[in-house]
Amino acid sequence: MIAGFIALAALGVQGQVADRALLAEDGAYVFLDPVLVCEGRSHFPTWSDDGEFLLVAADGAHVTPRDYKQWLEGNPPTHKMEQLQHLYVYSQRSGNVKELWSGPADSTPPGVCISFFANSDVAIAILPPGLVLRVTAGTSKIEKIETLDEPGWLFPDPAGKYVAVATMKSIRFVTPTGKPMARQLNPGTEGRIGWAKDSVPFVMRNRKAIRLVPGGDPIELDQTPEAVFPPEPTAQIEAGEFQLPVSLNKSKIRVVAAQIPGNEHAVIVAYNILNSDKSPADTGVFYQTSNYAYVRPVIKISKSAYDKMTAEEERSSVMKEIAQIGMALLMYSADNDDRFPTKQEYDGGALDPYLQNSAMTQGFVYLGGKPADDPAGTPLGYRQISGGRVVLYQDGHVVFERS
Repeated sequence: MIAGFIALAALGVQGQVADRALLAEDGAYVFLDPVLVCEGRSHFPTWSDDGEFLLVAADGAHVTPRDYKQWLEGNPPTHKMEQLQHLYVYSQRSGNVKELWSGPADSTPPGVCISFFANSDVAIAILPPGLVLRVTAGTSKIEKIETLDEPGWLFPDPAGKYVAVATMKSIRFVTPTGKPMARQLNPGTEGRIGWAKDSVPFVMRNRKAIRLVPGGDPIELDQTPEAVFPPEPTAQIEAGEFQLPVSLNKSKIRVVAAQIPGNEHAVIVAYNILNSDKSPADTGVFYQTSNYAYVRPVIKISKSAYDKMTAEEERSSVMKEIAQIGMALLMYSADNDDRFPTKQEYDGGALDPYLQNSAMTQGFVYLGGKPADDPAGTPLGYRQISGGRVVLYQDGHVVFERS
């Protein structure tokens, strides 16, 4: 097997590569096997701009050993379970998942909100009950910034200089590194923070624009500045959720499918999903099904590597089938005085009782012949495939001969 195929197998590629890949003009995107991110109800999955990291918050009940023992004995605990909130990071580069933080959850606002700084592995997360954290995904570093006493939202600067942690009453500007700025009055009345060029934040009050000065006093403007927004992702893959009809009972299941626009082929990412979110850089698809959350990692390979893998995959599959035909011929020979079937007997289905599926003989050119003195050097038949042919010898071994 070629080195590229072995490498993909080690990463978790199972099944036919053609069924798990999307072809683009400059290569192919291969979907690897799912990686379990967390258990429990997940919230606000957020990818970094480069798709290297995914942050996910999840909650669930805290089960003590005593609780677990009671369940095993058929006596579910009657006391209220402590609800916990967790924060996980998934690394596309390593394929690993790590729990970064865990603490008591609170159903009262503020809820979960996560935002990466633009072009950075640093993010700000708001977790119940209002805990604001600065998270460096690459090093798993966690810093507490503050605890909010009212609902809060995150407004990232498209240029990556700031993330504004805002409530209806006040605002705090945080940078990727260094000490967070002091919380200051929110002079706006519309609940949102806009960003102008040069990382200038502004809010609106009574249809008037007010420039916010991080760490300073606001300035009322004569006209509303032109807002800037993050650049559109350059991703080629589109992924979405839709209902797939099941013909057996006329029901439907929810699936996530990925596709490159203009290409009819699609990859079914997952079945029976609750929600999903695709990386902005074509590196993976997050989804939740039942009480578990997963990522389907995506890697890009060259067109030539993809062609080699599919050719090797076809070769491997055909060699397995031809080997089964060889075993069937040897079994036939053992039952028929050490002779192989004639071509006429072969064409008449003489091998069918020895095969799990007689269709595998399609395309196999049976040469027939009497048992030879050199069975390892005497061919019984072959099947032509791209790049050569797979040859079966009388002793049952199979080889690929390049054309």
